[in-house]
Amino acid sequence: MFVVIPLLSFYFIFLIFYKRLNRLSSLPCWRSAFLSASIVWAVILTAITELLSVLSLITFNWVLTSWGLVCIASALIYLMLGKRQKPIVRFEFSKIPRSETLLLFSIAFIVITVGLIALTAPPNNWDSMTYHMSRVAHWIQNESVANYPTNILRQLKYTPGAEFIIMHFQILSGGDRFANLVQWFCMLGSIIGVSLIAKQLRAGIRGQIFSAVVCATIPMGILQGSSTQNDYVVSFWMVCFVYYILLILKEGMNRSLLLKVGASLGLAILTKGTAYIYTFPFLVWFVFSGFKRLRWNLWKPVLIIAIIALFINFGYYARNFDLYGHPFVPLIYTTDSMTVPLLISNIVRNIGLHLGTSVKLINLATFKVIKLIHAILGIAINDPRITFGARNFFIPFSFHEDSTANFVHLVLIVVSVTIFFYSKPNKKASRSYILSTCKRRF
Repeated sequence: MFVVIPLLSFYFIFLIFYKRLNRLSSLPCWRSAFLSASIVWAVILTAITELLSVLSLITFNWVLTSWGLVCIASALIYLMLGKRQKPIVRFEFSKIPRSETLLLFSIAFIVITVGLIALTAPPNNWDSMTYHMSRVAHWIQNESVANYPTNILRQLKYTPGAEFIIMHFQILSGGDRFANLVQWFCMLGSIIGVSLIAKQLRAGIRGQIFSAVVCATIPMGILQGSSTQNDYVVSFWMVCFVYYILLILKEGMNRSLLLKVGASLGLAILTKGTAYIYTFPFLVWFVFSGFKRLRWNLWKPVLIIAIIALFINFGYYARNFDLYGHPFVPLIYTTDSMTVPLLISNIVRNIGLHLGTSVKLINLATFKVIKLIHAILGIAINDPRITFGARNFFIPFSFHEDSTANFVHLVLIVVSVTIFFYSKPNKKASRSYILSTCKRRF
């Protein structure tokens, strides 16, 4: 099946990065090579898509030819690196206690199970049917990702990064069999990336494995890992973005890391607009930390990151400019008023969405507490200024991928942050990361 060719390209790109790390370290990190290969592969896919789209050549023959050339080029680069022996992927987890090994098998069980569901079940949720998969069908039909007439504007204005990948798989396979695997792959990549972030924050093997477990067991993540939504895709690129920022703060500003930061930022923005918000605290952290080292020379690395991110999104921005007269998506979900009580209301209600349990009495008690808080604030719990449509707030308990709660993970976050700030951190970078993550989470 022709869909193997882009996957083979990814394999060779992975080997290139792993062999390069093999030269730099006696114990190269296959996880880092995986993230680097993912970023490069996605940038190449975006470039192929935008170039073929301009020429209206998004067809089976041209997509296959493009990936064939990428596969040949990556294989040749790998062979030209010099070493005769084949790189053996050596795992850092050489001596793992039995309890941690059990956790790794649990992660593998979750990932494999979700992968089997993704491979066998066709895309079937509301977002997939209304715009994720619909826009892919239009692009293939039009042989271009240019705007087209539709009354579902989400197909045009929303960022297309995840759907670009789905489109390539669909063109090369002749169907949507592999559409769900994009989210699944990013679920796997996020688990790997989170363990690397834990490593950069000086966590040992046990801490890295536990971090991976926390990531793998997010209820909404498990449910969305077998769909064609884009939440896990944007999460993966953000994980890459944070990991390489941590590497820069540790190893200094080098061109390779700056390119990866810019590329992962650009891919995150290309995938979902929420990346603008969630990456902002980490960018602020990067700028403040970098200014201490480089002072006013910081503009150079910041410019490199900005240019790469803008270049990746150039085609999408150009299409938006052609449609709306500006590069960004028009705001739809906005608040009618911004006050401190309304801000507290939004925070409390959003936390409440993660407090749902299978016990109705507990959910009712939680709802009454949140309603009491609103009474103290002097605003209605369904204040129309900050509530979309005519919906009423309630504490949900659902197995739906759009509304399931993350109760255990919320408790873990609160407990971890509390313990952290009452302890003595080894490094200031850890405290800055916690602050950025809290801003991103809430």
